[in-house]
Amino acid sequence: MKTVFMGTPDFSVSIAEALVENGFEITAVVTQPDKAAGRGNKLRPSPVKVWAENAHISVFQPEKVRAEEFIDVIEQIKPDLIVTAAFGQIIPKAILDIPEFGCINVHASLLPKYRGASPIQQALMDGEQITGISLMYMNEKMDEGDVIISKSVEILPEDNTGTLFEKLAETGKLVIAEYAGMLQNGKPTGTPQDNTLATYCKKISKEQGNIDWTRDCRDILNIVRAMTPSPGAYTFLNGKRIKIISARINNKINNENENPGKIISDNKTALTVLCGVGALDIVMLQPEGKSVQHTKDFLNGYKLTADSAFERNI
Repeated sequence: MKTVFMGTPDFSVSIAEALVENGFEITAVVTQPDKAAGRGNKLRPSPVKVWAENAHISVFQPEKVRAEEFIDVIEQIKPDLIVTAAFGQIIPKAILDIPEFGCINVHASLLPKYRGASPIQQALMDGEQITGISLMYMNEKMDEGDVIISKSVEILPEDNTGTLFEKLAETGKLVIAEYAGMLQNGKPTGTPQDNTLATYCKKISKEQGNIDWTRDCRDILNIVRAMTPSPGAYTFLNGKRIKIISARINNKINNENENPGKIISDNKTALTVLCGVGALDIVMLQPEGKSVQHTKDFLNGYKLTADSAFERNI
């Protein structure tokens, strides 16, 4: 089946690989334009572009997929199917109407919950225990199409965006395999979503990682989980930025605290931070300009005082 694939990050690569493994003929890949990144501000291709070039598949990088010249490109390709996964642009009706088997999207949530750009991070921020993958037909609205397949994934307390991404990518592969089997009986039928149950999430910003220690320890922990490994949850100590990589709730401190951000430490192995409610034990962190460290290693090189406290830089 002649397929056009649209995607951008690593998650999309997993789906593209699954399509190839299940016999779909990817004749073209569409991804976002290269973006400047790193200290040198050099243009960096998306993971999907790198994958496609290594697979010798034609790559298109339109600034806007609704541009007439790009719609003409898709009309010339005449795909039987278009598959998107974390592509980053809304597909116009002029493209949706082209393939015989429609346009399908692999979305990292159990729709209609968490429509939008950051379903993995938002599920973690909200402290969800279950998420999943939804395979849906696309329409002109954001993630509102009929759902073909849904598969649940358990979110464990130790999961962060990185580990949950890996789980969902593997589940996405299973969904593609199941969809390939369904095609043996023709175009599958989807189930309409209940729009009254819909929730939405916006693109995650770096500023959301700026920890507000006056919040409940559970909320802060969920922010750390959602922002790890990127763009990162962070705080400040004596004006220096420190990323919090992982933490756990201190079950011995569960009351409201007068000095949120205050650090309680034996200067040997333990580093506990008071929150608005409760406290967190920091497990791993990354001081500014240094590598990721266990708390013990950090304390070996940084002597705290009785007044030491993490701060939010506004």
